[in-house]
Amino acid sequence: MATEIEASIDETVTEAPEPQNDFEETVRKNIEELQRLWPDWDKPDGNDPKRPVRVFADGIFDMFHVGHARCLMQAKQLFPHAELIVGVSSDADTHRLKGVTVYNETERYASVYHCKWVDEVIEGSPWVLTPQFLVDHKIDYVAHDDLPYADASGQAGDCYTWLKRSGRFQATQRTEGVSTSDIIVRIIKNYNDYVLRNLNRGYSRKEMGVSLMKEKRLLAEKKVKDVTTRALKVTGVTKDIAKREYRKLRGGSRRWLHNTDQYMSGVVRTLQRDLVTAVRNSQSFLENSIVSPVNDFMRPITRTFSNNSNLAGAQYRVDESGGAEAGATSAPEDKSEYESPESDSDPDHE
Repeated sequence: MATEIEASIDETVTEAPEPQNDFEETVRKNIEELQRLWPDWDKPDGNDPKRPVRVFADGIFDMFHVGHARCLMQAKQLFPHAELIVGVSSDADTHRLKGVTVYNETERYASVYHCKWVDEVIEGSPWVLTPQFLVDHKIDYVAHDDLPYADASGQAGDCYTWLKRSGRFQATQRTEGVSTSDIIVRIIKNYNDYVLRNLNRGYSRKEMGVSLMKEKRLLAEKKVKDVTTRALKVTGVTKDIAKREYRKLRGGSRRWLHNTDQYMSGVVRTLQRDLVTAVRNSQSFLENSIVSPVNDFMRPITRTFSNNSNLAGAQYRVDESGGAEAGATSAPEDKSEYESPESDSDPDHE
């Protein structure tokens, strides 16, 4: 059984055509057919005003934006004298091959018509260009960005390959970050905000396909957000006031500290001066009020005491005459003054 399945698979793979070979074959056929249908193509350079170069650019152009306008501007300015023909895909092809659009085909046609770079619009332009289409509209060059785009079948390869190889392709530059898909992503990302925006402008939830619960939840969230925003605003104002007052206080405190330093320095200098003066005055007071009166009082006492001491010493020598220790201490000449007169009758004296 397994052998039969493997054989069947091998047979299927062998019988299936290679996509790359089919693509290359299609490219070769388109180039040959274009040469056959337009053999006398003169490859214009756009320098002859009587023979402007007819440049073709195609696209969906949904929600026509600045990226589309810049692309068409580049195509128009590829040559000094050029006519820009723009092909816009129909709703049927676009919805089938790419997806739904925001604008319908009529709105997309009108958007391109109103672009100043455009000379002609082809409504319902084919999804994949053919040599016959170029010949019918006398298109010299096709302008598009250089990225590879698959054809309607979705097979591998670039649907502009045959134009590039035949020298009929002119590359333009995309505007990064600006495309219909990018804009739709912005809307989806901020979906709730846009729903609230339209509710505030009078659209009903039914017109936007929003459920009742979704509407109530969004409105409740909006109220919470508004209250939070007001609170933050008040907090911000309070912070600004606090910062302003803090700056005032900080400046005042610095001035106060500076003035306080000066004041305290003056006080210290005054106290030092007053203290020195007080010490000096205290010394004078002590000398005049205490020391001098005491000295005056003690001086006569000291003199009297000194005199009394001399008298007492003399009396003591009289009482102890004849060899007393007190008398022995006196000088010999002073001793004769106190000797008795009877010493004249001393026989030795004779």
